[in-house]
Amino acid sequence: MKIKNLNLLSLLVPVALLNLKKAYAIDHFLANTTRPELFEITDFKIPTFTVHMTEEDYNNCFLVAQCEKDTHPNYMRRNEECYTAPWVNLNSALSKVIENKYIDIDALKKSNDYELVEKAIDKTNDFNITLPEFENIITSYSNFTLEEIFTSPYGIAKVPSNSNFNITNPSLTYELDGEVKNFKKVKVTI
Repeated sequence: MKIKNLNLLSLLVPVALLNLKKAYAIDHFLANTTRPELFEITDFKIPTFTVHMTEEDYNNCFLVAQCEKDTHPNYMRRNEECYTAPWVNLNSALSKVIENKYIDIDALKKSNDYELVEKAIDKTNDFNITLPEFENIITSYSNFTLEEIFTSPYGIAKVPSNSNFNITNPSLTYELDGEVKNFKKVKVTI
């Protein structure tokens, strides 16, 4: 009987000490300050963070989010803003379509559109293919729709992600209890 009580006592003492430490909640970062005192100091004080960016970056930020959704293969929603966004080059997209053989080259060579395609993929001129022209080529010489060819698996016009979407010169303002701190150089990841 004494051995059972001793075993039980040896189990309960560490558990009791562990619970006591959790209840008191001493933190190495805050030295000997207990949690309730910390909450008294910061009660009802919530800082305000403001990220400053250009209007163009702000609009592109939301456009990136919308395009990630609209060009996802499970969603495939037609969004012409995504097809003509600043990061999309339709001439380059057409080159990728041809390189990956998504369109029937033989049928294209026999048509009047071949001259247009040659001008678009020629990197020595300033010609830019328009979205209606691009759509006509895709729908006429392939089994794809515009929505399908712009989905992420085909990779003809990738939507910027966290790693390659940059905001030019963002800054941050931090305010707590009337004290304002400005940070001129911050990195924003979306």
